[in-house]
Amino acid sequence: MKSKFLAYLFKAILNLILKTCHIHIYGLEDFIHVASKGPCILMLWHNRLLIMGYILSRFTKDFSYSAFVSNSKEGRILAAFVDSYKKGRAIKVAHNARAQALKTLIQDLKNKNKVAIITPDGPRGPKYKIKPGIIKAAEIASASPIAFSWSATKFWQLPTWDHLILPKPFSTIHVAFSKTVSSIEPIKFKQELDNTTQFTCQVARQWPL
Repeated sequence: MKSKFLAYLFKAILNLILKTCHIHIYGLEDFIHVASKGPCILMLWHNRLLIMGYILSRFTKDFSYSAFVSNSKEGRILAAFVDSYKKGRAIKVAHNARAQALKTLIQDLKNKNKVAIITPDGPRGPKYKIKPGIIKAAEIASASPIAFSWSATKFWQLPTWDHLILPKPFSTIHVAFSKTVSSIEPIKFKQELDNTTQFTCQVARQWPL
């Protein structure tokens, strides 16, 4: 109950902040086209998580989303936050149950108009390092991996392991969806995530840690 209260409180505060911001989105039509044709994995670095639910619920209403989160104290708050969105569903995964998480992810990707959200460096880092699970899931499920990132002209960074980013009121937020990653290789996944993040940083003229 406490996790749910904190999640809804944070969501209310975040929505108030985001309503004051200008949001520019790049690559949205391509993402919608790819996700409507078959299984899709939307991947992002863990420190870009906070506004994803708002962006997806506002601009991609035809899809449902599953996000994989840690079954920890912090993870339960994040899970309640994900579940607070109408078409969001959190799948809580224990740290020692990655095989089961992979199986659940692959099964989830078989559902029509369902997009899996994965942070390849989550839930505990190391920061900006790709873990192998997302590669296996994309390969087995024949899913299209797409990178997602955003940056803001003004922001806070929280004292978490990943330096979680929160936009400040009245900032301009630049959001980007990449093209489908060309090949199922860790180096390609990281390159696409890095390139998408660097693009949003360049247009925002800000480079978070």
